[in-house]
Amino acid sequence: MFKELNRNVWFECLFLAAISLVLYLGVFTVFLFLIPLELIYLRHGREKGLILSLTVFIAIIGILTFTSQKELSQASIFTLNIGTVAVFISLLWILNINLQNSFVERILLVSISAFFFVILLLLYIHNTSSIYTQISQSLRHVLQTSGLFSEQDVNTIIQMIYRVFLSSLSLMFVSAITLTFFLSRWIQALLNKTRVSFSTIIQTYKLPHPLVWLFLVSWIIILSQSYTMFLSQYFISIFWNLALVVSFLYLLQGFSVLERILRSYGLKQHTVSRILMVILLLSILPQVGFILGLLLTLLGVGDLWIVYPKKVE
Repeated sequence: MFKELNRNVWFECLFLAAISLVLYLGVFTVFLFLIPLELIYLRHGREKGLILSLTVFIAIIGILTFTSQKELSQASIFTLNIGTVAVFISLLWILNINLQNSFVERILLVSISAFFFVILLLLYIHNTSSIYTQISQSLRHVLQTSGLFSEQDVNTIIQMIYRVFLSSLSLMFVSAITLTFFLSRWIQALLNKTRVSFSTIIQTYKLPHPLVWLFLVSWIIILSQSYTMFLSQYFISIFWNLALVVSFLYLLQGFSVLERILRSYGLKQHTVSRILMVILLLSILPQVGFILGLLLTLLGVGDLWIVYPKKVE
């Protein structure tokens, strides 16, 4: 019976790993490929989670090796893709190092790790000119095919997209891990026919006070750079990554503050969770996402100085 149970466990793990691989290969599902792996961590522990994550990583290397062209211009992009997947797999493991830690402790550790990984990635990107060449060629083909832009507009758009890409790598990693954290627990609750409360997870989220200095200093340097241009592109990218990832952490704290405010009006926990989830979904929309994100971030930063209403017990 034990062997049969163990066989069923490994079958489920392999099935989830296969789903992860399929999601990675999808154009619109690539950022969801960590969710099945996180479910393995949740359901079967760190050892199986790490083993299956490494298995998926090796499979991805094999697929990318098989599908990539044997051209020198493609080698740098291949290396960048492998490095990006390696960072995702590593951050997922870091998220699950100590399951006893609170959500804020785990996401802080992930954010710190992601930032240092990104410093290494940026160093590689800035020292490998063929990466920009390959990315610009791909974007140029798409933009010129559309017939909507002049040659000058195409060059401007390519440079803008490339700079945004370099500036938001840390944000990409941390937001993907955060999304994985919540969606995997929602799926786990559905499988177990139980409930998971976004409100319960986020209500104890409280960042350490000294972190606000990183928030302020990074944004001051970025705003100063707009006028003085005293930093190289490499360091500009680093400070943009720092500013955006710290802002994202305060955005999560904004959700925590909003949860306390809603609870102060006597709303029940499941009602608060639904409201927060609706706001989270609305923040994905381009039209309102920036405004909601900005307001939640300011709400989170303001928690240091403003006394918000406390929840009703």
